[in-house]
Amino acid sequence: MGFTGITIVNGKKSDSKACIAVDQGVNFGRGVFETIAIAGDSPVFLDKHCERMNKGLSALGIDKSVREELIIGYIRDFSIEDCGMKVLVTPENIVVSTRENIYSTGQFKDGLKVGISSLKRNPHSHVVYHKTLNYTDNIIEKDKAHKAGFNEVIFTNVYDYLAEGSVSNLFFVSGNRIYTPATECGLLNGIIRSWVVNNFDVEKGEFTMRQLMDADEMFLTNSLMGIMPVRQIQDKIYNSTEKCCKLQKAYSEEIEREVEKYMNKEVM
Repeated sequence: MGFTGITIVNGKKSDSKACIAVDQGVNFGRGVFETIAIAGDSPVFLDKHCERMNKGLSALGIDKSVREELIIGYIRDFSIEDCGMKVLVTPENIVVSTRENIYSTGQFKDGLKVGISSLKRNPHSHVVYHKTLNYTDNIIEKDKAHKAGFNEVIFTNVYDYLAEGSVSNLFFVSGNRIYTPATECGLLNGIIRSWVVNNFDVEKGEFTMRQLMDADEMFLTNSLMGIMPVRQIQDKIYNSTEKCCKLQKAYSEEIEREVEKYMNKEVM
């Protein structure tokens, strides 16, 4: 039986009398969202997701915050488990939806195939550093990449330095050292990116596409894929996943700790 997602609009399942307020989020994209991995019935890095969401709400001038207890309440009240959970917040709405985590199905076990976008990230943008509803560039470029046979697409910025993927952060390995673009290159500081940077020796900076192409190894991160090796970018084939595999093992152990952390957490 396939995965059946649910949608919760302002506290009510969408198959009931649930209504979305037509606010600035609907009209102008003024809002933020987070995508949270649910392992069993435990939200992974929920504290980090709420922290980033609330920072984004403040940056957009939205007088609202999202507490961990609210999300845990939704998970328990609606029996949400083993999926990706999206929490979208606008000035007058909170919309929660669930979907299958395609990265957990094993279809990418051999690694991702990645393309390169001609569209440039603007490091001076108001929204590039927050997970806002202004995701049209990402969606269009990812759709184009899928049609070309790629799983993901990478952006450089207006200065031709590496930035990020349409739904991921990027890392590469050269000479046994891990590198990732600095946040100032114009990218969202992902939850898993932060975990990797805080737990391993990672050099952040301005890096070129040439350096990426000359690298020994490449991997991507986001909250649903976790840490995923890249098998190919354009015509370049990466033959090594050694460093990525070590990080994946450490990350799996971190997930176990996160599950234990929320297993007995009380809803306030």
